[in-house]
Amino acid sequence: MVQDLPKVVKIKNVDENIIQYSSYEDSRIKSKAIKMAMRISHRFMGGTPDIEITSIQSFFRPYWVVFFGEVKSNTKVRYLPIEADGFVINRGF
Repeated sequence: MVQDLPKVVKIKNVDENIIQYSSYEDSRIKSKAIKMAMRISHRFMGGTPDIEITSIQSFFRPYWVVFFGEVKSNTKVRYLPIEADGFVINRGF
């Protein structure tokens, strides 16, 4: 849930090596989105609505990644992703 929509800025000529695409298939993304929408609508409005996803649009957000300790191949890496655009999505419900 968000209170304000983020400001969208189109950026051209981005190096493909720094973009991370989703590793999930569209069917899984749609299923998760419908479940979340049903939870929210049921909580605030009651009942069970019919929800249909009409389209999916990809977008990319910049993140800073803070690594803890030295990053070595084949070892567990501890890190913390931080939204570089300052926009935080409320996950608390």
